Amino acid sequence: MRLTEAREGKTRTQVLAAVADLQRSDGPPIQKDLVEKLPMTKGAVSQNCSRLVEESLLQEHDGRYRVDTGRLLDDYREHFEEYLRRAPQSELYEQEVADTNETRTRTKRSATEYFEADLLEDILLTSLVSSLGKNNIQTLREVFLYTDDMLYHVAYRAVSAETDVPAELKPILRLAACLDTSPDLVEELANRHGLHAELAGQSPATEIAKHAYGGA
Repeated sequence: MRLTEAREGKTRTQVLAAVADLQRSDGPPIQKDLVEKLPMTKGAVSQNCSRLVEESLLQEHDGRYRVDTGRLLDDYREHFEEYLRRAPQSELYEQEVADTNETRTRTKRSATEYFEADLLEDILLTSLVSSLGKNNIQTLREVFLYTDDMLYHVAYRAVSAETDVPAELKPILRLAACLDTSPDLVEELANRHGLHAELAGQSPATEIAKHAYGGA
């Protein structure tokens, strides 16, 4: 995983995000465009562009730069695979955890297909570009965590809408249904505070999973 250290990752993440932003609106930028957009020197932009090209996160052709979305998606998938592990057992949420593990198994089998979805690429790039205005997102890992959040909210809004979920959204729902890692932590809180009945409701991920695989 690259760009995970805040000290070194912040400026490179900013450069990567700026390239993503500019290539959407004006086409692949040159370094001068990045210097004008970012609060850093020409030398810093040049150095970070070189490193990003070395790390295969940027492609360079005739002095213009473009995000290598294939490599970015590969790195995001490496991050996402943590969510495909089996969830720990739970007494309070026994059935929910069993359903979650089944969903993760099904999703893992077809993950390659889901990571080829155009909408997922757009969500990832949108999250990356958005990081330019967020001081709490400084590394690529933090961009990925923000992408997780975006993915989850896109999926939940889709299943909350009073319309059928289109095929374009199915891969997003099937990935988002794996993201909830909270049951064991919520159960700890319920145990400590005697809130078993009050916290016995379902996670949004349960509803997402129903729509993700219902009728599939």
